[in-house]
Amino acid sequence: FLFIMAMVYFIDPVNDAAVAPTTIILTLLIFCAGLGIYKAVDYLRPVGKAFTYSALCMIPLWLISLSAIKVPGEVIPLIVSIVFTIASFISALMLNDQFLGYVAMLSPIALTWSFQPLMGKVDFGTYLYFLFIAPLIASIAPLALWATKPKWLPVAFRHASMGLGLVLIPLTVGASLGLYI
Repeated sequence: FLFIMAMVYFIDPVNDAAVAPTTIILTLLIFCAGLGIYKAVDYLRPVGKAFTYSALCMIPLWLISLSAIKVPGEVIPLIVSIVFTIASFISALMLNDQFLGYVAMLSPIALTWSFQPLMGKVDFGTYLYFLFIAPLIASIAPLALWATKPKWLPVAFRHASMGLGLVLIPLTVGASLGLYI
């Protein structure tokens, strides 16, 4: 599928307006087909998982395609991050996959970082507070839920919330203290 996407980008460089819709439609079709195959046919579950993983790998290519159709540059990372966050949570829940659970737990951090171009001219200290608060919230909330009511957390997120919480919290606190000492 990534080869097909490369062909879309490199074979038709003249018509930039057709690249973005083609990329988005192909990604959504492959994502939906992967989830549908995974749920519908038991012995084709590895194929459905491969389709879904491939579609998740294609979403960052939207950065190139959206810039080709003159979407404002500040909004492009935000759009791609929102779509990737939603797609990673959906796929982690539907495929019940621990790796996708880790990806889905880390994607809100990338989502907060994509707000940076929209923040305009803020001082560096304010921006650092914003960058350090997002990983803390993204790791403390699921870790607290895992510690108090682990059955409430979907299986795909149980190991991710424990592992990321135990790693991200000390790293974030240490990095923020290291910058201000």
